Amino acid sequence: MSAIEASSAGVRDMADGSLRITLEFEPRHARDAYALFGSRGTPVAVAALKPASSKPEPPKGGTLAQWVAIRCSDAHFQAWLHARWPKQWDEAPGKTEAEWAASVVRAVCAIESRKELDNDPQAAARFHKLIRGPYSEAAA
Repeated sequence: MSAIEASSAGVRDMADGSLRITLEFEPRHARDAYALFGSRGTPVAVAALKPASSKPEPPKGGTLAQWVAIRCSDAHFQAWLHARWPKQWDEAPGKTEAEWAASVVRAVCAIESRKELDNDPQAAARFHKLIRGPYSEAAA
């Protein structure tokens, strides 16, 4: 059994009620198509191919993203981040302490969103090495 990608080029209702569909094969598939379907009466199976979704579903955050969200609201974690990375903790009007803590975590882990911690193994490794591990030791 072989399958070759093609596209419909024409559709026609026949007098006996049957349907005639004309298929077009790209030049790169022409030889294979001729070998498979070049004789009249060759049985075939037809299936519509669904185009890939134009927008892949964005990854969701998991346990690491949740851990960061909870800790960023904690004053002790905020103070630890501020003491450890004072240059990244560049306060500006309008941001809460939790927002600044989250921005420090993103900067230190080189990510744009917390959900990357659960979906990018390298980001997770940086997070564990630079933040979670040292914070756990300091909090113990």
